[in-house]
Amino acid sequence: MVPSALAILFVFNLTFEKFVDLDIPQGEKAQIFPKLCSVDGDVLLLLGCFYYNKDREERGRLMIFQNREKVMDVMIDGQLYYGFSIVEDSLILVGDRAGNVYLYNLKGEILKRLKLEGPQIYDIHNDSLILFYQKYWFSILSPINMELKNTIKFNPIPNTDALVYRIFKGKLYVQAGKHGNSIICCNPENGDTLWEVGLGMKNFVILGLLPDPRIVSSLDFVHDTLYAGTMIGDLIVINNKGKILKGVPVLKGLIINSIREMDKDRILIETHEGILSCVEKKTMQRIWEFKTEGETGEPPLVLRDPGLILTVDAKGNIYILDFNGSLVERTKIDDDFDGAGYLLAGDIDGDGMIELVLKGSLKGRIYIADTEIQCKRNEIIRGKRND
Repeated sequence: MVPSALAILFVFNLTFEKFVDLDIPQGEKAQIFPKLCSVDGDVLLLLGCFYYNKDREERGRLMIFQNREKVMDVMIDGQLYYGFSIVEDSLILVGDRAGNVYLYNLKGEILKRLKLEGPQIYDIHNDSLILFYQKYWFSILSPINMELKNTIKFNPIPNTDALVYRIFKGKLYVQAGKHGNSIICCNPENGDTLWEVGLGMKNFVILGLLPDPRIVSSLDFVHDTLYAGTMIGDLIVINNKGKILKGVPVLKGLIINSIREMDKDRILIETHEGILSCVEKKTMQRIWEFKTEGETGEPPLVLRDPGLILTVDAKGNIYILDFNGSLVERTKIDDDFDGAGYLLAGDIDGDGMIELVLKGSLKGRIYIADTEIQCKRNEIIRGKRND
């Protein structure tokens, strides 16, 4: 797909403006984690923040914006990552790394509060259930009575605290196994395993001399098909019954971060090393590649109409490619960035145009850019980092 003239106009006029600045002291670091959610037809921008106060105490903060106007701003006792979500249509569930769980209304009033012993809440999902990710524990919560219903534990990747997982159509898919080389699909409501598939042992792994090279590094869905990337560049395709359809060394020796669909014939693979690779679905043959200057840690934004790919690297560079792999535009944000920058996209102004929300600053800042790309009014194109 070749970008339209309007898309070319959009990229050459793309300007990111500072939208929120926590104004932290010089030398300190802070991060803001964004989500886009829909409430009563409007798009809300939710910003979870973590930083240290002047006494070096961990602090969190949640801000909510509607049409770029702040409608809620509350301080949280512990650091806040992605532990916040809209639940029950108009309530906000918040969980911090100190194990505090809060239920707010949109006025910022606390309706209920719960203190959990031990867990550090990293993420809250609201797909068809309320699910906490607490390091390598998953817990289901009933937000109305604030009760934990079920808890499931999995093995982290060896030598790290990382756990690769996805929630898709009410099911939990997670990397598991002693060496992190299995994938489990389970029902989070009761913890029952629906299926488990091993990705196979290789060479000296059988003798226990080396860790398994097929440690899962990413799990992504293209329609109902699960694509698992590994830490050595293998791509494994699994159907919804847990059957491996194919396993191919697509990007040998590289860590696969994400897989995204471009169109019915092509997928886009991004690696930790900053390589974007367009791959033909059926043959798994590479069509083109693009290398960013810095490393990349989060999935790119794929806009199928007008056919553009946007990604952010660890040096604050934003790259815009067309679907042929050609660089259309590159811009740099003058800020201190980490390797986990990415873009959200949606009509946050209600004007029928896509706005872009940029995450990645280590100085506690969020940037927004207007575009001339049309979408449905109040549509969310990408509301979470893993969408």
